[in-house]
Amino acid sequence: MDYEELINYLLVQFPSLKEEYIENDHIHGLPHCVYETILVPEIEVWCKTKNDHNLVKLGNFLEELLLSDDTKIKEVVNVSVLEPIVLGSKDIIPYLSRHLYGVTLQELIYWQKRYSINDN
Repeated sequence: MDYEELINYLLVQFPSLKEEYIENDHIHGLPHCVYETILVPEIEVWCKTKNDHNLVKLGNFLEELLLSDDTKIKEVVNVSVLEPIVLGSKDIIPYLSRHLYGVTLQELIYWQKRYSINDN
């Protein structure tokens, strides 16, 4: 996996996001934008509707990305997924964190501490 494959990998793992990605052609080829503007709102929906299937899949997906050797991939997860959730969607963190583990959970906690948000 490398940075250039990040969008395609997301769409393979979560095919339900393809339609929105196609509609937002101004962000094609921009992983940070795609993950923040398409994936994060979907994560919010999954948490609010208690879509455990997708959240378990998400937990595995994010963990895989954070275990990558590519620092640009790790930056996308941190800066365009976890940080925006902590800053804008902190109400979903208790439910979301149940589906995260390992490095992903550690990174989420880091962002919460960085912004002094202790909902975990």
